[in-house]
Amino acid sequence: MNRRIIILALMVVMLAMWPQGSAAKPIAKDKDKPCMVIGQVKDYLTHVLIDGAKVTLLTRDGVPVDSGRSSKNQTSSNLTTVYWVTAKTCDMPEMLLRVEAEGYEPAVVTLPAKKVHGRGSKGVRYVEDVLLKRQPKTIKLNDVVVKATKVKFYHKGDTLVFNADAFQLSQGSMLDGLIRQMPGVELKDDGRIYVNGKYVESLLLNGEDFFSKDRKIMLDNLPAYMVKNVKVYEKSSVLGERLHKKLGDETYVMDVHLKKEYNVGWIANVEAGGGTHDRYLARLFALCFSDHSRVSVFGNLNNLNDDRRPGESTTWTPEKMPAGKLTQRQAGLDYLIKQKDSKYKLSGNATVTHNDEHTLTRQNTLNYLTGHDSWTRYQQQQARHTFSVKSENEWKWTPAKRTTLLMQPSLSWQRTRNRQAMVSATFNENPEDYVGSATALIDTIGRQPAGNLLRRIAANRLLYSQLEKVDKLAVDNDIDFSQDLAEDMMTTFDFSAGLHYRSTKTKAFSHYLLDYPTLPTAATDYRNRYAHSQPNYSLSYNFGTYLMYWFNDIMYIQPTYKIELEHQHHDYALYRLDQLAGYDAGSDTPLGTLPSMQAYESTIDLQNSFWRSQNRATNTFAVDWSISRWHGDNKDIWVYVSLPLELNNYNMDYRQAAYDGSLHRRAWFFNPTFILRKMWDSQNKAIEFRYYLTHEVPDLVRFIPVRTDADPLNVTLGNPDLRNPCTHFFLLKYDGYSSKKPDLIFSVWTRFYLYKNALSMAYTYNRNTGARVFKPYSVDGNSAFQAGVDFGTPVTRNKLLSLDTKTRFGATRSVDLMTVVSTDDYDFTTMPARSIVHNTWASEDLKLEYKFPWMRLGLNGYVLFNRASSGREGFETQRVWDFHYGPTLKATLPWQVELATDLSIYSRRGYDDSSANTNDVVWNARLSKSFTKLGLTFLVDGFDMLHQLSNRSVTMNAQGRTEVWRNVLPNYVLFHVIYKFSKKPKK
Repeated sequence: MNRRIIILALMVVMLAMWPQGSAAKPIAKDKDKPCMVIGQVKDYLTHVLIDGAKVTLLTRDGVPVDSGRSSKNQTSSNLTTVYWVTAKTCDMPEMLLRVEAEGYEPAVVTLPAKKVHGRGSKGVRYVEDVLLKRQPKTIKLNDVVVKATKVKFYHKGDTLVFNADAFQLSQGSMLDGLIRQMPGVELKDDGRIYVNGKYVESLLLNGEDFFSKDRKIMLDNLPAYMVKNVKVYEKSSVLGERLHKKLGDETYVMDVHLKKEYNVGWIANVEAGGGTHDRYLARLFALCFSDHSRVSVFGNLNNLNDDRRPGESTTWTPEKMPAGKLTQRQAGLDYLIKQKDSKYKLSGNATVTHNDEHTLTRQNTLNYLTGHDSWTRYQQQQARHTFSVKSENEWKWTPAKRTTLLMQPSLSWQRTRNRQAMVSATFNENPEDYVGSATALIDTIGRQPAGNLLRRIAANRLLYSQLEKVDKLAVDNDIDFSQDLAEDMMTTFDFSAGLHYRSTKTKAFSHYLLDYPTLPTAATDYRNRYAHSQPNYSLSYNFGTYLMYWFNDIMYIQPTYKIELEHQHHDYALYRLDQLAGYDAGSDTPLGTLPSMQAYESTIDLQNSFWRSQNRATNTFAVDWSISRWHGDNKDIWVYVSLPLELNNYNMDYRQAAYDGSLHRRAWFFNPTFILRKMWDSQNKAIEFRYYLTHEVPDLVRFIPVRTDADPLNVTLGNPDLRNPCTHFFLLKYDGYSSKKPDLIFSVWTRFYLYKNALSMAYTYNRNTGARVFKPYSVDGNSAFQAGVDFGTPVTRNKLLSLDTKTRFGATRSVDLMTVVSTDDYDFTTMPARSIVHNTWASEDLKLEYKFPWMRLGLNGYVLFNRASSGREGFETQRVWDFHYGPTLKATLPWQVELATDLSIYSRRGYDDSSANTNDVVWNARLSKSFTKLGLTFLVDGFDMLHQLSNRSVTMNAQGRTEVWRNVLPNYVLFHVIYKFSKKPKK
């Protein structure tokens, strides 16, 4: 560790010496410095910013000095869509600005003489807004016929732009359908988005937040026909936008821009449908835009539990099929209000959700153990009802160009009611050798008393039912104040504060029946339990401040201090109602029934009840240093070094069983960050290296030497000898885009994770009873390596045939601790045996598409190979293949009827269980017909029309192989209609 710190320090010193040559030159006087003139161009009446206005700086005699254009991609201080022109000296004489924009009358503005002071190589002068009046004009054009192939995507500096009109989507498609078609983009079922392997942290609408973190709302409800383009870039922080510089705190975002006609007025999309197996769907999305505001509402009601779109979804596999029957009800509102002069901006959203979910799951597990394996059979039925309300807001006020105040309040509340019933058994022999039917075996397990089969081979049998009620409340508010201390913005002060509150109230009733059929002398363990956890809350505050000082135009240093204070309180009580008459094993008292408070409090289980009060104080001292040059030439470079020193103080009072004491932990952490990115070819080509070091303190309860045995089959112990885990992360990446081939994607990357003192839950397995006893240990030797290549390009010169491929490779080394015993009194005096498993995998995802005048034909193929090996006794090397392939088709049929369809064959090979090596042929299709004048679109969808989709999935890891059967949505046909309408404001 000391060598690493010395090497990092030397790197910082060397980098700091880099700009010394230029810094050592004599400082130029103001009259020798050029001066950058910055301002905005706006509409005279609405004060809407004008993009693309040409601004020319002239001498008093009308001689041009410099010119530029206002652009949405340019920002400075709290201003957006600015122009930059440069005068030759900061001692500026009187000059003129000539401003021209299409559709407006030109204007000439006089700039009075002014002497500008600045610490950098250039001075900065802000000028008043230029207001242009509209100039009505009428132009009559002759008929023109244009035939061209639209470019799907191109690069504009460090921004990747996808042209929505270049993608052929079926009628009625939403935003998620468009994103799934974009080359190099991967959309997960839960809404996570990756572009060339990099995670997209935020999804924006016209550059602004839309329903905040709940991106599924926008993906599922925004019609694709409204989208003009989708941009992917690194969005600067509030401070970075004001300074027009990258500071190392950027957010990787996907920004959806609407077509011009949908940016003013009302637009609404209403959809309703019904189908076989009682499936139904209803959806409403309405959006109102004006020059300075945006309001949108949505509503969604369906029982589909499925977001597939025929002909669009290519990452879906049977394993990803949602389980259960789900009825979703959701409604929400999103708002955005901006003042004409950008003095303030108010935005936020509110959503209400009510879901009902019913699931049935059966699970067969083969547990890899030393010497001899074991088998587990499990079934769970569950009914969950959830109601939640959430609101997130952001209020920004800019009283002056150099001052910003930002406030982000949010509130959420959720109520959950859950009822479940479960049966399970662990066997020392494979039960399928005796009972071939999974349903018959479950019936055998649930039968009272235990039958001959269980008494012969079952180590344990568990019958369990639960009724749970949970209420959660979360309140947050973050405030940030930023002030530029000089007009040239070379020194900035920032102060931030935050308040975060979490509260959870839980009540749970359960009936627990455990027996050991192969041990006739072992007693049946019956428990009628009631548990409550209230009050259970956490309250935290944080305060931070920093001062950013720029040495010149490209280099800054930023000292930072931050303190975070947190208090947690947790009171958990478990009661054994079976100790009372009428609540024991032979009673018929319904689940969820309580006796008097005095009666049930006398049955408290002190061994498994606890009280916890914890305080944490974290002080962070950091110095950030950076060279940030993004001028668009071959000298562009970004170097970022962060050297934070973190002091953590933990104090916990804890009571459980016979333990009543306090625990204190103090930890100093050094978590450096180093980033180097070199760019050339207008930032289209770049090589980047990143290194992070992170530390953490394990949950203090892990240190407490107490035994928790509320579940006799899974007992946990504490370990006071745990160490603090840390992770080393390395990234090396090359982006090889070309300005000459804007629709070419090429990216190569590799990641490496090295884990020190990783927390491992070591366990002993009792072969006689099937019980496990867990104890945490700190282990070394865990690591993970990942690499990938992303490539996409048109194959033919006319760009009718395109190729998109993603190649992935990974290797992990996992260290577990496990011992098989034949007694319950194993005392962990020695560490359990180490079990090292090597897992290597590789995948290839290939897509080809050919465009005909009336049809698009695609071919998708995916293959994943996974190999798991270990030197552990009894471990057999596993080699499995998962692959799928098939065509997609989008075509326009007679009478302008559109067809979208996909046919996929999902296959597995290499599993020990031959029944798992299956081929599932899945065919989905959609027919749609639009009546543009009426605003109507009629659709009919068919899912799994060949009735071959399996509701079983198989997974494999170092601990064993698991086969899962779930109740899922059956094949169905859905008829639905979409009505869209819009209203434009009167001019």
